Amino acid sequence: MLGHHFIKLSASKSLFCCIILLSAVLASACQFPRDANGTLNKVKDGVLKVGVTENPPWVIRTDAGAEGVEAEIILVLADSLNAEVEWHWGTETELLQALSQHQLHVVMGGLTQQSPKKKGTVHTEPYYKTRITIGFPRSQEKTTDIDEVKVALPVVNQYSEALESRGAIPVPMENLNNLNMPVANVEWWLRAKGYEPGPWDLFTETHVMAVAEGENAFLQKLQNHINAFSAIEPKLETWARQSKD
Repeated sequence: MLGHHFIKLSASKSLFCCIILLSAVLASACQFPRDANGTLNKVKDGVLKVGVTENPPWVIRTDAGAEGVEAEIILVLADSLNAEVEWHWGTETELLQALSQHQLHVVMGGLTQQSPKKKGTVHTEPYYKTRITIGFPRSQEKTTDIDEVKVALPVVNQYSEALESRGAIPVPMENLNNLNMPVANVEWWLRAKGYEPGPWDLFTETHVMAVAEGENAFLQKLQNHINAFSAIEPKLETWARQSKD
């Protein structure tokens, strides 16, 4: 009987220990993801420090602070966290350096996956893809053969070689508005300016923001927020229609 009683006590003790261990594991899991530097907790009911570099229409500098598509995304995020926003202007290199040292919480300004990375910082997952193609004036017949066709494009660009590889002749221009010839540019800009986008995929930019490495809870909060942010493309097209660029 004593042995049987001892076995029952041991089993009960083992079960109790398992319950305690399981509770500890579950409690620990509830704390993940966590921030190494406590960014999300600092921002809540506090200040969201945002590094910004001007890059219309993503970020537009004004006397009142930042405007543009990404500025709106961040302002809505700050409102959901009951936080004020501090805009800190600088070059991309300067801002990423400050971010890696936890002087800022997030850096933005039309960053893409192709943008240089700084040690100690990470990109969000891409939240918007910009397709660059060739557009034709709607008054002009669109062709699928662009061999030896002259195509206007911005003076500074990343897709001259892509045009040349398809046989087209790149023609860099300062002003691409109201041209009576094909134009290579981002798809939303082409539509807004009255050009009919074609099927050619010259280049794709995948847009991201940057946060400090290890700030996983804040990164997840930001990622969920920008993934849920709607109507990015209409906002881009509205800006393009109003812009002289």
